[in-house]
Amino acid sequence: MKKLIVIMAVIVSILLILVFTGGCKKNLAERIVEGAIEKAIEEESGEDVDIDLDEGEVTIQSDEGEVSISSDEETVTIESDEGEATFGSGAELPEGFPAEVPVYENMDITSSMSGTNDGKTSYTVTALSEDGVDDIKEWYESQLSGWNITGEFSMETDDGQTASINAEGTGYDLSLMIAEDDEGTVVIISVNQK
Repeated sequence: MKKLIVIMAVIVSILLILVFTGGCKKNLAERIVEGAIEKAIEEESGEDVDIDLDEGEVTIQSDEGEVSISSDEETVTIESDEGEATFGSGAELPEGFPAEVPVYENMDITSSMSGTNDGKTSYTVTALSEDGVDDIKEWYESQLSGWNITGEFSMETDDGQTASINAEGTGYDLSLMIAEDDEGTVVIISVNQK
């Protein structure tokens, strides 16, 4: 747990550095920051790491692999050998997202992730829509006619309406969660390769 906290603190620090130094030539302050971050991670993890802050991107190289963190005005992207995650208003479907999985058009993707475990890829997409829970759920039910629906439910509480659909398709399992939120309707699509 302590290792995770240190790594998250380092990532936040790196993102702040990216905001204030993005696009500038590497200067003494950046080299000092790189060294301090490397030392903190090495002391906590016991691994040798190499940090490179370069033009809006951070690369962390360790014995276990490489992680790159980049940002622009709309998104932050984290890439590793095991997958990729994108956060922000400019997020899109993750690379390789299966074409056979329906994606509701009237929504803005706020985050997307993909990862591989034991040779199987998983995808998660979070989005926000102005449409209601029932409308989105009905659209998905019509689009999943060739899938085996393994479960679905709808519930209304004081906090709003929530619905979910679980389905099995050729090669993929799909889990869909739709919920009312203060900002609209949140849609979470999780896809796992079989």
